Amino acid sequence: MRPPLHVNRRQRLLALALLLPAAAAGAAQAPYLLSLEGPPATVRYSPGALDRADQMQRRLTRLVAETGHRKLRQPLLVVELLRAEEWRQAGLVEPYGLPAISGTGTLALPAWGDPETVSLWRDLLGGGLPPSWGTPLRGSTEEAASLEGADLVGDVEASRIVLSKLGLTGSEPWIDDLLACALAVSASRRGAPGRWPQVHQFYTRLAERPEAFRDERFGRLRFVAAVERIGAETGKLPAKPLLKMTAKSSGRLAAEKLLERFPWLGEWLMGNRSN
Repeated sequence: MRPPLHVNRRQRLLALALLLPAAAAGAAQAPYLLSLEGPPATVRYSPGALDRADQMQRRLTRLVAETGHRKLRQPLLVVELLRAEEWRQAGLVEPYGLPAISGTGTLALPAWGDPETVSLWRDLLGGGLPPSWGTPLRGSTEEAASLEGADLVGDVEASRIVLSKLGLTGSEPWIDDLLACALAVSASRRGAPGRWPQVHQFYTRLAERPEAFRDERFGRLRFVAAVERIGAETGKLPAKPLLKMTAKSSGRLAAEKLLERFPWLGEWLMGNRSN
């Protein structure tokens, strides 16, 4: 597999010269990507997507900061921003426009929006598009909105990876979903509180779609409602009390402790779990 290349021009040219023989021998290898190195996250990106890569690294930095781990020596996760043809070349089976986890644990996201990603999100949301803010770095406003949809779902997927790497997990799979949503919600609310009502509406709308019963990426978004209630009860962004409980439980939060602290959660689970 070809290693990611740093932005430095001299290093890039040297690495490319070394890789040319291998490239000719393996057309099915991972696409040529540049890299913004972490910690807390390394973002590999298709040439031309530097601005998006920079925004993504800042986004992930805010996400990891909500865990309280700020002095990291190694990246907790790797994100790849790929063009549509690179997506297919990498062998990812998920539709282009959704987050995907590779066999090595890398989180893949679209490098930019296109008509394919716009159509995908219109279908998923029943005709609408995810929220979008500001002037697009590339493409149309609709294409930028389709990227934001991938990124918002990707926030929860990234949270799952980060918490697993930090050893903060649950005794049951649904607790991992709860913790991941708590982390993603907390980062979103702290980073852009004025946008949260639209983000919350997006998560709720997607969790209620029929696809949520078939795709765990959407099904776990039901826990956004639960972590919002936990935040309201505790008077804090939800990641703080939940991760504190997890840390006090030696990094593995038991369902019994969670239900003891939030008794209503048992009944909520019965009415909202998709499996």
